[in-house]
Amino acid sequence: MVVSRTVSGRYSARVSWIYASLVHAILAAFLIWSLSFYPGEYSMFSNAVSNLGDPLLNPWPGWAVFSAGISTFGSLMVPHVLYLYRKLTAMDRKWGRRFLVTSVIGNAGNVGVGMFSEASATLVPHVIAAALVFWGLFSAAACSWPPLIALVRRLPSGRRYRCSVAVLASMLLVTVVSFSTAMLSGFLTLLRGYSIPGLLSMEFWEWMLVVSLDVHTFLLTAMVNHLAPD
Repeated sequence: MVVSRTVSGRYSARVSWIYASLVHAILAAFLIWSLSFYPGEYSMFSNAVSNLGDPLLNPWPGWAVFSAGISTFGSLMVPHVLYLYRKLTAMDRKWGRRFLVTSVIGNAGNVGVGMFSEASATLVPHVIAAALVFWGLFSAAACSWPPLIALVRRLPSGRRYRCSVAVLASMLLVTVVSFSTAMLSGFLTLLRGYSIPGLLSMEFWEWMLVVSLDVHTFLLTAMVNHLAPD
């Protein structure tokens, strides 16, 4: 019974924090474990996330650890997606459904990134999977905003309203800025034929986009637990 309710995302607000934190801790553990096998220097300013899963750059077992971790993360996020979907649907059924579809696409992309490395033989499916991750999860984040904005606008002026506005603004800011900058740096890299080093590098902003989407998950969890009816 407990397992069934967890898998279907039918858990309490308190458990939602525990579950989301545990899943992200598992991902972080796998990334750190994979990084421990990486030969030479790895920097988020010059290395893409997927470099950890490249058999040529991160030989066995490093690439396998990364692949297992990212696929596990994509699978384990589904129950939390279902939890958030139910909360958002209580606010707006249309946007809740859109959130569910795009979230499933994004997390299926995570599984795909784990299955297909950026090695030449599997580069095409890897790029497709990576595109699904970023497009799907950013779109899911965007689909969560309209029902939250509508609900916050109906709140009476006061501390709860101010806190909700601050969290919602943070959700939009960190996600839109990181996504826009990642796309811009990627476009400039394509034009130049090489990556711009340092804070403007495509690799750095890819990492920032990953981090911002994870942060958004926790901010969204906070908002639905605070605002959505049970």
